[in-house]
Amino acid sequence: MKPIEVVTNFIEDWADQEYMDAYNYLASQSRLRQGLTQEEWAERREEWAGQFRPDYLKPNFVHEREVKKSGLWLPNPFSRGAEHAEKVVDAGWSIELFDTPEPNLLPELPQATDFYEETGRHWFWTSYKLVEEPGGWRILDMVDEGKNAQDIPAAELQRLIKQHNERVEKITQQHSPHDPDALKYLNEILWHTMQVVYYEDALMKQEPPDHTTYLEAAARAEILQDEERSITYLERVIRLFPEQRAEALRQIGALQLELSEKFEDEEGDDERAERFLELAEASLRESLTIEDHAVGHIGLADVLQYSGDDEQLEEAENELYKAQEMTTDKETLAIIESKLAEIAMDREDYEDALEHFKRVEEIDPTFPGAKAGAGDALRLMGKTEEAKAAYRQAIETEPDNLHAYVDLSQMYQKEGEESLAQEVLEEGIAANPNTVELHLLLAASYIEKNDFRRAEELVNQAEIINPLDENVQMYRQVLALSKALSKKLPPLPPAPKKLPPAPGKKKPKKR
Repeated sequence: MKPIEVVTNFIEDWADQEYMDAYNYLASQSRLRQGLTQEEWAERREEWAGQFRPDYLKPNFVHEREVKKSGLWLPNPFSRGAEHAEKVVDAGWSIELFDTPEPNLLPELPQATDFYEETGRHWFWTSYKLVEEPGGWRILDMVDEGKNAQDIPAAELQRLIKQHNERVEKITQQHSPHDPDALKYLNEILWHTMQVVYYEDALMKQEPPDHTTYLEAAARAEILQDEERSITYLERVIRLFPEQRAEALRQIGALQLELSEKFEDEEGDDERAERFLELAEASLRESLTIEDHAVGHIGLADVLQYSGDDEQLEEAENELYKAQEMTTDKETLAIIESKLAEIAMDREDYEDALEHFKRVEEIDPTFPGAKAGAGDALRLMGKTEEAKAAYRQAIETEPDNLHAYVDLSQMYQKEGEESLAQEVLEEGIAANPNTVELHLLLAASYIEKNDFRRAEELVNQAEIINPLDENVQMYRQVLALSKALSKKLPPLPPAPKKLPPAPGKKKPKKR
């Protein structure tokens, strides 16, 4: 087992309260064992877990210093390096805790660099020293890098932050997301960006900055899809800069809505989803009492639309019309029209939706999703050829719009035009080679044709793109089952198959 795998498995088992297993990743002479037997070590941590209730582990990054691996919670296949007697692996991660533990309560638990009171999420940055024993790589010791960063002088922290930011900028200038080795550079960008996040946390504790620094940190955390961390920065804006309260509340409300969607869709936690939906609505309504701003009305409309019932859809529509009267900014007006189109789609008023999508294009012909949205409305109105044309226009103007490829392919599939359906997905993969969804959808079409070799190639490619995607394993199981059945049963007559919905499409939530 590679050093990075040892570290990630140790953290995962520890966070999952599998302490007997976690103990096995520690070296025989590791101080983290505290001179305890496996049973004693696990028992102490079980007592600790009963008090602090660790849950919801979220990895941020893992990086092997000597071979410069970075980014994902798995080894970076693009790194190469010589083997050494010792390895050092950095890891950034977070978990929820019922309370903040006292320092040094457990030697393997670092000091949190930050925490979010609403969920109890705590963030950590540690490095692990590994040695090779007869059973493989094991953790000898760890260093609390997050705590140590707080002792770095402010000038040096600023230099490190600048250095990492410049590296990210250089990578983005020299490489495209569509490059064949894009994953390698994406991992490197993630590593450098996370370093900036942790160093900024330390810098903020030394030199309380102006509000723009907190807003920038919040934006960076949001890009990293860490909404909880983003909210912690914005809450400081509210505490330290009362004049920025309305703006911070608008951003917090939007993030709380995103968290509500995540808790419902990814974690199946309806109680938390409902809680964050309520928090989002409260934040946005409060922002409007402080400042009557178009963005506040748009944000509140998003929350009301997500709630889903007819009364709230009507209120959402009214909020959008209020916003429309308050701005002449073309980008904002296009956003408002697109959201009015979404509400019309939710009501199944497809003609009204089409009119709104057309107005979006009149305001901004390049607005993302407008042509594909028009295609949806036309398709649901039964205007098949016009819908196909709209999807084709969307593909031509937005080659990264997966929605258009999926829905156009689905239309051909329903008409029995399997070759055309496959051609559309092939075109989508050529334009978006690092997209798991299109690979799996195309694999499904080959499974249906009993072309298992090609289907397996596509599933393998999807797994390379994202080894952690649960859908990849599901499709692999479907493929194995289909192979087995094809050997036992006579072939079935061909029948149109409904493909999964376009990625990102959701049903409105009902309260």
